[in-house]
Amino acid sequence: MIDITPRQKKILFKTIEEYIKTAQPVSSLRLNERYNFNVSPATIRNEMMELSRKGLLFRPYSSSGRIPTDRAYLFFVEEFIKNVKPHKNLLKELKEIKTSLDDLLDFSQHLTRILNEFSSSLVLNYLFEKDLLWEEGWTDALLEPEFSDRNCVKKFARLVEETERKIQDIFYNEPFRSVKVFVGKDNPINKCDEFSIIVSRVKIPKTQKGACVILLGPKRMPYKRNLQAIYTLLEFVEKI
Repeated sequence: MIDITPRQKKILFKTIEEYIKTAQPVSSLRLNERYNFNVSPATIRNEMMELSRKGLLFRPYSSSGRIPTDRAYLFFVEEFIKNVKPHKNLLKELKEIKTSLDDLLDFSQHLTRILNEFSSSLVLNYLFEKDLLWEEGWTDALLEPEFSDRNCVKKFARLVEETERKIQDIFYNEPFRSVKVFVGKDNPINKCDEFSIIVSRVKIPKTQKGACVILLGPKRMPYKRNLQAIYTLLEFVEKI
């Protein structure tokens, strides 16, 4: 349980959303300019200092704005999941590929592509029944500013490679409809700190073992959109 006031929560979540959008540390001045908190910039600054004291924001370097901690991202995710709803346009797209369900491989490939186009994250779709993996989105993923650093690209490639190798061992026993978010070093694949993973075990019609769908990206990934993609997928397969 995180003990913060409603105003602190609003400031924290707007800081997270702004950082996800811009990839730049967020200052109290920027928040004051972009959002209506009905308080002075000094009050916003004091609240951000308090959020930093509570381990939810930090300054990557002195005199900069602030960015979220892993704990803040997880809190943000937990709050969003409480009220997440399927995305109507994505659900419509998924329904259009129902006709390809007779060809399980074709269906899985289309599913992976649609999820990538919606999320702009790297999507892995592992079909346990066939021991086959589909992967979409390297181009989109590498457009993120974090990947201007070659070392970051190498670490991400290593994470993806290890995820591909360990899907069967790590995620096979997850219950169907489960959704897990791993931020930074919490991920079960390796201890790389820079990335986040969203994992769901999905019951695919005409299979016994289903699939494991994984979205990977920087810790600054668009959690709301990615989680909406996963929950829309779960809604879709449940009604086939």
